[in-house]
Amino acid sequence: MPLFIIEINPLMNAPPLILTDGMLFLCAAPTKQENALGQINFVFPISPNRLLIWGTPKDVDFFAAKYANIHLLNLCRIEQLGKRCKIASQDRTYLEVLISSVSRFSSGEKSISITTCRDWI
Repeated sequence: MPLFIIEINPLMNAPPLILTDGMLFLCAAPTKQENALGQINFVFPISPNRLLIWGTPKDVDFFAAKYANIHLLNLCRIEQLGKRCKIASQDRTYLEVLISSVSRFSSGEKSISITTCRDWI
């Protein structure tokens, strides 16, 4: 599966990608394969404006359309970590906005819900 590096357009007025202690984000993309609802793609932010995506070009297009709003992507990443993660960002103003949004956020993903387990018992 190919690896893509995506960079947020620096001319766009968008919040930065936050860096968390659970960096990996899993995104379900639809597929036309028989007996499959979709496939999982791995997304890994490497800086406040760049991320790596493992997937096909169609998967990248799906991801870019679904998460064009960087604030939504950040919230979905936190939700996938069970809303328990350490966040790093140099943009203190955005961090305050993000932190106030976390407790009441729900992505509404009902058909396919991916969660990440951080603590093994």
